[in-house]
Amino acid sequence: RGAVLPRLTAEGRRVCITGALHTDFDALDVVNLAKVVFMMADIRLGIEEVGSSGDIYVFDASIALPKHFVKISPTVVKKFVMCVHEAYPAKVKEIHVINSTPFVDFLIKW
Repeated sequence: RGAVLPRLTAEGRRVCITGALHTDFDALDVVNLAKVVFMMADIRLGIEEVGSSGDIYVFDASIALPKHFVKISPTVVKKFVMCVHEAYPAKVKEIHVINSTPFVDFLIKW
């Protein structure tokens, strides 16, 4: 699930909120998920009437479990972050994680 808020913040940034709907990630393909994220962002950039000074992402991690992170390879994460930082036209200004479990808190602080 996800939503892009219709208005920009006072600083001119676009807020995107996302989170999973269920915990059944056995069939999850992280590479295809990353492709879908970029395709959705490309569509958003194509239809957006007003440019933004960057993106703010809010991730709901309320159902994140350790088994979900086993499916994510560090190589895929590195490539995804590199694409976001160096190739994507809209820059990520802030990332917020809400409803996180202790495991997610540990990963973020690590």
